[in-house]
Amino acid sequence: MLEGTTMELSKIFISIFMILSIASVSIFFINLNQAQDFKQMVNYQIERHGGLTTEAQTKIKNYSKDHFDNQFTVKSNSGTDKMEYGKEVSYTVNGKIKLLFITLPVQNIAIKGAAISMVR
Repeated sequence: MLEGTTMELSKIFISIFMILSIASVSIFFINLNQAQDFKQMVNYQIERHGGLTTEAQTKIKNYSKDHFDNQFTVKSNSGTDKMEYGKEVSYTVNGKIKLLFITLPVQNIAIKGAAISMVR
């Protein structure tokens, strides 16, 4: 009789662990998808301001603060100068994603991107 109870508790424990693991991995990939949304907004700001200028950086930081709790930052290899029309601005979006329910260190991601200056 005790063996049946032990097996039942073991099944419940394993089931709860698997559900939490699946939820944690799902949340991780949802956050990874949010990095793509943030990258799209960075592209828009770079195109609008002619590069990763100080004004564009301010708007990007405010957007990250308001919508993503300062989860993402942007660094540009092209500097902070205003670029000519049609010039490519390369950048990297760095993010920190925490896995919920699992005690692993914060995962650092880096997504490279490029946008074209649309300011004449």
